[in-house]
Order: sequence, then structure tokens, then C-alpha cells
Amino acid sequence: MVNVLAQRASEEVFELAESPVWNPDTERVLWVDIPTGRLHSGTVRGTAIVDTEALELGEPITSASLARDGGVLISAQRRLIAIDIAGSVHTGPDILPSHRRNRMNDGACDSAGRFLVGTLSLDGEKFAEELLQVEPHGLVTSMRTGIGLSNGIAWSPDGTQLYHVDTLARTMWAADYDAATGIATRWSALFTVEGGSPDGLAVDVEGMLWVAIWGAGEVRRYDIAGTVHTTISVDAPHTSSVVFVGQDLNRVLITTARSELSKSTLAAGSQSGALFLANPGVRGVPTGRWGGNTRDPDWGTPPRGPNTESQNTPIRTDEPT
Repeated sequence: MVNVLAQRASEEVFELAESPVWNPDTERVLWVDIPTGRLHSGTVRGTAIVDTEALELGEPITSASLARDGGVLISAQRRLIAIDIAGSVHTGPDILPSHRRNRMNDGACDSAGRFLVGTLSLDGEKFAEELLQVEPHGLVTSMRTGIGLSNGIAWSPDGTQLYHVDTLARTMWAADYDAATGIATRWSALFTVEGGSPDGLAVDVEGMLWVAIWGAGEVRRYDIAGTVHTTISVDAPHTSSVVFVGQDLNRVLITTARSELSKSTLAAGSQSGALFLANPGVRGVPTGRWGGNTRDPDWGTPPRGPNTESQNTPIRTDEPT
């Protein structure tokens, strides 16, 4: 197994940095700080993230995705936000069922421009979360239910396999994916993560899965059978997500968090909340972009109700993980 040491790349630290995305058009990386509601960006120069900027959105935000028209799509707690190329902000309606206290979490776009985003419980209810799909014209449907805590979302290099992290179950799931229709079928559990909880996710050109392991201070490269081939060590226990960056997508940027750490842990000198860079030894797969219009968003029909029919049979919560 290969062991790699990540190097701190940011002077600033963040409460809960998440959802990094590489913009090859501007050669900048974007990420969110969830509780502060800030969208950050910076240039990767050598071993550092420089020329940083931040946009305050006034509410917690949970993920960011590039849009084909040059803007950015943001998932907030319960609604989507579009930021057009001129920097104007357009907010959408609440798209989560009103009978639950939950929020959106990690999200990503498929090759056809759809946005997939999962949810996280705020009311303590177990395995009641779902994976949503938002079409470019705004229609929202439920792809999966019975999830513990929806997190990393990514696709195989050819786009035919969808990968999805359930952090609470510590399980990596996969499904056959049809980009033409957006339908996912034949969901199966690939493997369960030991020694930490899986969080954010990226895929390389060889089809391997790079998973940030919350609580372990690591990013691990798994094959689909669950064997670890590479470990990137990070001087921050709560590694939250990972993305391939650079013109050749041959480096990885890792986000970390200070949240949920004790004062003694923070005082012990870890670099929690900083961004890190590492050389993984392999190139990554470009991420999909939102196909909707960020200048004049079509938020689609009114928010769906709690009885929206799922595309797939709900996952049984009593199944082994």
C-alpha cells in the first residue's frame, strides 16, 4: 500500500470546509464553509491556496457545483441557490418535505447536467434520509430513501456507475446509472469502511474511489471491492472531502473541519479546518456541471410533497451494512 503525506495549503482555517470543486476555466478551486454560509475560492499556486475570495450567502450552504453557463449552483439547508457569472444571487423554494427537520448535504452533477443531493437529519430520526435528483428545469424527484446520512456522490469514468456514501452506515453504495434518463437501478453495497466514517468522494481515471475518512485524518483510495491501495495522511482528524485539481487533475485538494472536535484536540496543535494538498500519483475524472440556467433559473414545479414516489425500492434499514 502507498502512503502519502498531505501538506497544509491554506493559512486560514474553516469551521466545516466541504464540497471542493475545481474550475478549469478559471484555474481556481471553490469550496463551502457550511455553518458560516460562505462560498470560498482560491488559486492553487505551488503548495498553497492563494488569492482567496469569499461570498457571504447569509445562510448555511452545504455544496457547490459548477454550471455550464459559467455560474455556480449551491445547495443551502433546504433550497437551491444559483449564482450567475456576474455574481448575482438567485434563490429557489424550499424543496424538502415540511414534515421533517433535516437539511441538504453533499451534492454533485451528472454528465447530463442533473444535480444529485442528499439529506442529513436534524431531528434525530434514524435512516429516514433520501437522495434527491434535480433536473435542469427544476423538477425534483427522490432516487433513494432509507439513508442514514447522505454524503459523497460520484460516477465511474464512463458515467455508467453511480457511487454514493452513507456516512451513518459507513457504507459505499453503487448503482447502474443511465445518464440519458437519470435513472439509477440495481443498488448494491460495495463495502463498509472501518476506522472512521466515509464522507466526501472523488474518482480517478482508473475507476478507483478516493474517500475522505471523517475521524481518521485520512483520504483512502479504494477499489470497488473495498481494498485500500493508497492512504493520504492529513494533520486534521476530520477530513471532509477531496477533489482533483490542476490543469492535469493530478493533485488532490482536501478539506477538513474544526467542528465536533474537543477543545483539547484543537489545542493539541492539529491543523484542523485548513485545506491540504497532496500528489496522489494518478489523474482524476472531471466533474459534471449543472445544466440549468443560473441567470434566470427555472425552479420547476412547486416543492414536492412527502409522498413523492421513489424511483427505487426503499433500502431496508435492517439489512446488514
